[in-house]
Amino acid sequence: MDCGHEPPGILAFVGDLQGRAALISGAGRGIGRALALALARAGADVSVVARSGDQVEAVRAEAASFGVRAVARSFDLGDPEQAAGAVEWACQSLGGLDILVHAAGHQVVAPALEFSLTDWERVLGVHLTSAFVLAQAFGRQARRRVDTATRGSPRDRSIIFVGSLTSERMATAGTVAYNAAKSGLLGLMRTLAVEWAADGIRVNAILPGFFRTEMTKVLEADPAGRELVARAPMGRWGDPEELGALAVLLAGAGGGFLTGASITVDGGWSVA
Repeated sequence: MDCGHEPPGILAFVGDLQGRAALISGAGRGIGRALALALARAGADVSVVARSGDQVEAVRAEAASFGVRAVARSFDLGDPEQAAGAVEWACQSLGGLDILVHAAGHQVVAPALEFSLTDWERVLGVHLTSAFVLAQAFGRQARRRVDTATRGSPRDRSIIFVGSLTSERMATAGTVAYNAAKSGLLGLMRTLAVEWAADGIRVNAILPGFFRTEMTKVLEADPAGRELVARAPMGRWGDPEELGALAVLLAGAGGGFLTGASITVDGGWSVA
């Protein structure tokens, strides 16, 4: 065996998403934008949603430049009805969905004793409740669709939740709702992975460390925040684009035996 020779077609096996359709929430900027563009670059048709219509339209145009179908629309995913409506719209626009990526986020910073119930419900609504609503609507449409090429067996489909280090390894002061929501996301992910495996739906989570996005600007401006990031062996912020290849792997045939997994991408921060 020639260990220095790459098996023929392995890159296509891992990364080719042609013929598949994806819905990406929170796709207007940051990690959601990067994942939407990575999936489009790998050949997936994409429906991109976020609160800002201008932002998702810009992402749609960039995704379309890769030669795929790309549609965009503004939804407030903190509203369960709008979250369910996003899946219905994406299915109608692209003829069904094979991939769901939930990257939408919202942050409120306040001490736990002063954290309002309104802010608590809003943060959990965007991060956790919408994850359940989106996944439930996705799962229902997946069960209705049968791939005749496989004689009626379920077609492989993938759900990817974007968590964080606070999902299982740490907590940050002042972000009690965010920490709770990201922790709950893993319980949701594991439950759906168990319940839906027989339906051909794989469910996994990506747990990013410190990535440079709009939500981390406050941390980046704080000396204590910069020191926290520098603790990682790689000693730098992550770039959202560095998560793209992992999302493509989880979404496609290369990740066909991956479900119920939470994969940390943090430059070694959690093991230092």
